Amino acid sequence: MSGIILVCTVLAAILLRNDPRDMGLSPYGADNKVHEKVSAKTHFKTISVSLKQALRTREFWLLAAVLFCYGFCFVAYQVHIVVHAIDVGVSSNNAALIITIMGGATIVGQLGLGGIGDRLGNKRAFVFGLGCILAAVSLIAFAREFWYFGVFAVLMGLAFGDCSTQESPIVAWLFGLGSHGTILGVFAFAFTCGAALGPLVFGAIYDARGSYQLASYISIILAVVALFLASFLKRSSVQQKV
Repeated sequence: MSGIILVCTVLAAILLRNDPRDMGLSPYGADNKVHEKVSAKTHFKTISVSLKQALRTREFWLLAAVLFCYGFCFVAYQVHIVVHAIDVGVSSNNAALIITIMGGATIVGQLGLGGIGDRLGNKRAFVFGLGCILAAVSLIAFAREFWYFGVFAVLMGLAFGDCSTQESPIVAWLFGLGSHGTILGVFAFAFTCGAALGPLVFGAIYDARGSYQLASYISIILAVVALFLASFLKRSSVQQKV
C-alpha cells in the first residue's frame, strides 16, 4: 500500500501545473471581470499577512489553540476508542467496526461537507465541524452500548472531514495567500502537538484509574474551549493589526 501511494503521489505531482500560462490560460487578475468574480467569492484579495505579522494577531493564537484542542480530541479517540468500547462491554468485532465507520464518515465529510465553506463561509463550516466534535465526545462519555459508539463514529468522522477541508481556506480567509503555506504549516504543527499529546494523556489516565471517564471529561472541556475560541475568529481584526 505504501508503494502504491508513493507512486500515485509522485505521478500526480508531476501532472500538476504551477502557472495557468503553462496550460494556455490567463491567471486570475489578468481579466478584471474574472478577478472581481473570484475575489468576491474567496474574500482573499484585500489582505496578505506574513508569518511575523500573523504572530502579532489575536486570531493566530486563537486558531492555534483551536487546532491544538481539536487535534487532542480527535486523535486521542482515534487511538483509544476501540479499547474504550471493549472496556464498557462492546464486542471486539463491533469495537473494530467503529474505526471503519469513522473512516467512511470522514470520506463523506470531506466530499459532502467540504463545500459548505464555499456557500456559508469557512468560519461557519469550521465551527459546525467543531460542534460535531463536541457532540461526539459528549455522547461517548456516557456510552455503554454499540449504537452510541456508532453515532460517535459518524459525528467524529464527519467533523474531521469537514474541519480538515476548511483548515486551509480559513487560514487564507484570515491571513491571505502571501505566506499561506508557511502559516498553514505552523497551524499544522499546533494540530500535531495536540494529536501527539492526546493519546498519551488518555493512556496515562486509563493506566492510573482503570477507566476513560476522566479522559472523556477532559475531551469535553477541550471541545468546548475550541468551539468557544473559534467563535471569536474575525478577519477584520487581523486587517486592523497588520
